This record gives sequence, C-alpha cells and structure tokens, in this order.
Amino acid sequence: MKYSLLGRIPAIRETGIGLAYFPDYQNRAQRMHGVDVILFSCILRGEGTHYLGETTYRERPGAVGITHYGQEHDIVTDPGGMDIMNVYVDLESLGLPVLPVPLMPLLPRLLPLHPGFSRGTGFMTHVVFPDPAALERLVMLMYQEFTNRCEGHTEILRDLFRVFLSCCARYAEADGFSATSCRRVAGDAVVTRILAELHESDYGPVDVQALARRHGISRGHLCRTFKQFTGKSISKHVLEQRIQRAMLLLRTSERKVLEIAYESGFTDVSFFNREFKKRLGMPPLAYRKAAGG
Repeated sequence: MKYSLLGRIPAIRETGIGLAYFPDYQNRAQRMHGVDVILFSCILRGEGTHYLGETTYRERPGAVGITHYGQEHDIVTDPGGMDIMNVYVDLESLGLPVLPVPLMPLLPRLLPLHPGFSRGTGFMTHVVFPDPAALERLVMLMYQEFTNRCEGHTEILRDLFRVFLSCCARYAEADGFSATSCRRVAGDAVVTRILAELHESDYGPVDVQALARRHGISRGHLCRTFKQFTGKSISKHVLEQRIQRAMLLLRTSERKVLEIAYESGFTDVSFFNREFKKRLGMPPLAYRKAAGG
C-alpha cells in the first residue's frame, strides 16, 4: 500500500521537512506500506522488528531506519509498544542538504539524491545513535519547530535537520554503514559487504569477475544476488553512484564539467552528459544553475 504524504501534509512541501510523533505506538500485525517521501523512523523508546521486503531489522532506542521513496516497510512492536518519531523529507522542496565538508561525500549513502536512485526492496540505511537521549532531544526540537510554526521556523527546522543528518552520517560511518539486522535471506551479508566496497572505491573501473572472486562466489551468483537485494544490476548501481557523486560536485564546487566527469569515474564525457540528462531531466550545467551553483 502506498500513501501520498505530500498530499496529506501540505507543510512538507513548504519546508521540505515534516514530522509525526507516535507515542506509545502499538502494532502487532504486519501491514506493509510506503510513502512518497524519504522517511527517517526514529526509535525513542521500546523495541520491535522493522520489516523491509524479506529483510528484518531489530529496532531499539537510538535507532534510525531510513527508507526511500515508495519502499514498503512496517514496524511491528514488542508487547510494550514504542515511541517513534517519523521525519519526512521531500528533496524537491528542501533541496540538497549541505553537510560539513568531511561528511558531504557520505550523503548518497544516507539518502537518494533523486527519486530514481532509490534502493531495492530489502536494504535501508540503518543508523544507531550511541546516546538515545541525544536523538530524542534533537528530533523533539525539530518537532516543536514543525508544529509550533513560530517566526523563523522554516530556517530553524532546516538547520536542525542538517545537524540531525550530519549526526546520522557520522554514526553510520563509525559503524561502517553496517546495519544491525536479523536478516532472513541467505546471501545478503555478501551484498552488504560488496555495496560497502563499491561505495568506498576510488570510482575506477569495476571488474565484476574479480569482485566475485574476492568474496568467494561465482560471477553469475553475485549478479543474481545483487539484483535480488538491490533491485538493480551492479553496472546500474555503479552508474547511479557516479552520477550522484557528480551531482554533489556540481553543487559544491566550481570545477568544469569535464573535470567532474573524470573525477566521478566517467572516461567519456558525452556518455556522462547523456546519462546525467536521462536521469535528472537536464544536462549537468543546467542542473548546476538550477541548484544555484
């Protein structure tokens, strides 16, 4: 089931950010659903199981599960219930968040920079704040700004979200972007390691045969398993990863398109321009101009 939060909560379109608080949330039956925004499910109290496709993640206070546009999921609570704060993000209204320079390259690993780059059915970015009380204080401040709507609330809400997202990036990097999970399907641990390896690469050529050999599986098995869990082929994932890298550089630097294409792993600038326009609806220079770069 898919819900349109942009239609139900107009304020999300105004600021790009929305919040909904669910104290003492009780849900004992799995009902899969998705929304038309990026969702941060912040666990403030209690424990439960987060379902995403055939994958399960055990949730506890301090955990943040990030699901992408349309990904169907559900959280089934333990008998004691949970306190959950949902943070909804519409990047078309918000624009691309700008994080501190050391954390900015991690942004595409937290959220898709475009709806077309959403992840597959079984994977979400899963972050754990080492101090659950700090997560609660931060999202409660955001919730107050969103609900009270006092003068200057839009700017303050966006600033608080930038802090929240920066903390998510910092803690995810500290954990190696390894989601704490209880997964039910064999093989996904290998895909998780390969995804991490691809994200940490230097954007050079990707040898799928060598990749499979390093992880002790056949090339065919790797390709099938990767697509099963991400919904994409390895080549498509790598291409989207490189385009998102280029998007960041176009917005945060004054380098020429040629330099950005090469730094993002493209050896053919014409191919880069064509694929960029196919996915973003505009060529790189137009994207930079629209982003205010």
